[in-house]
Amino acid sequence: MDTNVVNIGKKVNRCGGVYYVKKELWKKEIHKLTEGFFPKRVKQAKYSYANIILNWIMLSLSGAKRLHQTKRFRSHVNAIPDFNCASPDQIGRIMKKLATPTQNLVNTSTVALIHHGGNQVNFNPVFNKLMIEMAIRLGMFPKNGYNILDLDATIIENEKYDSLPTYKKVRGYSPMMGLLNSIPIYVENRNGNTHPAYRILEALHYCIDVMRERGIPIHAVRMDAAGYQKEVLRYLNDQGIDFFIRKKKSKLLFQDAIDDGKWESVDIKGNVFNVCSLNENTFKEGNWYRVVIIKSLTEMLHEKDDTTDDKFVYRSIITNNKDLSAREVILLYHQRGTEERNFNQLNNLNMSRLPFSSLNENTVFIHLCCMALTIFKYLMVKFSEKLSFVKATDWLDKFIYNIIDQFFEIVIQNDKEKIAFYDNGRDYSPLLQ
Repeated sequence: MDTNVVNIGKKVNRCGGVYYVKKELWKKEIHKLTEGFFPKRVKQAKYSYANIILNWIMLSLSGAKRLHQTKRFRSHVNAIPDFNCASPDQIGRIMKKLATPTQNLVNTSTVALIHHGGNQVNFNPVFNKLMIEMAIRLGMFPKNGYNILDLDATIIENEKYDSLPTYKKVRGYSPMMGLLNSIPIYVENRNGNTHPAYRILEALHYCIDVMRERGIPIHAVRMDAAGYQKEVLRYLNDQGIDFFIRKKKSKLLFQDAIDDGKWESVDIKGNVFNVCSLNENTFKEGNWYRVVIIKSLTEMLHEKDDTTDDKFVYRSIITNNKDLSAREVILLYHQRGTEERNFNQLNNLNMSRLPFSSLNENTVFIHLCCMALTIFKYLMVKFSEKLSFVKATDWLDKFIYNIIDQFFEIVIQNDKEKIAFYDNGRDYSPLLQ
């Protein structure tokens, strides 16, 4: 049987779920919060700074991968009442305008450079503060929780005009990022030649001081071996903050553990390890810290390791916490692995698709990706409480499928425009309450 195709002559819009997203954010007055961080634009300006920022965040949550794709989404979302989306050129122009100058810091220390030249560093205080205040407004930091800060440098591979080679032998940027309970609170964009250990102490000072001012204490800090620095350990210990940091290999320490350590066997997620704890006068300055040493019984090296003279794989974590068992220390440190999930989600929200040619302009864009992640996590919790087919752990693609991709049209009732959703077999009425 032949199928006849007819044009019903009626425009149907997609991305109707943006209506629910906007409704939830406006309920928390995120638009007013954002407006307070930027000056008012001239009267003839059609879009405010808050309008540009929040519209791009909502579009990125709807699946827009690049700025130029705004044009494709714009005709649909602008049909939503009171939604006013700017053109891709205007969005990009405003983002560039809000960038701050990049600093060229010359440092000849061993942890400063990988390649010749200075460290290009860009920190945008306005966007960093907005990122924190947005997370606080959305209630992302419970007052009675145990707040853990993960501080790490990541690589954003790119071929931008000013990008430099990284330690992974690819060109790109190497931003230092701080996540408190998996929520971004710190971004310092740095060029690719900057060592991961560079300016960690300054980043810690900022995060701890700013959050303390807002009445949100940081109880623990986790870092990889880049954080294994005398000044870092001393500062965190003096502040009464627990630290869990990957320690660099030490032949003397491993040998002491092999000869005198009180080893015990522990099972961690199906893998068996031998573990022991030793106290060490780290950096020989009188501060004794605990070192948890892990000996893997399943990983074997092809050749003997110079530090241990056997083929077993040894790792160590240094901490000032004396109360947790060795197994608990290892489990807490290994939860850093969840940060990889956060970086993957940030890349899904376009952090891997930087639009501009300059490091400082791309810093603004990275901040917007971080705000989008915070909003995404908030929305997933809220929507999962109201809709049975949504889970708080869903990834962006499922969020788009379950929430965003709804077809709608605008109808006139009693001389007023109203949004009419097409029935897809699911009940979204709880989101309207």
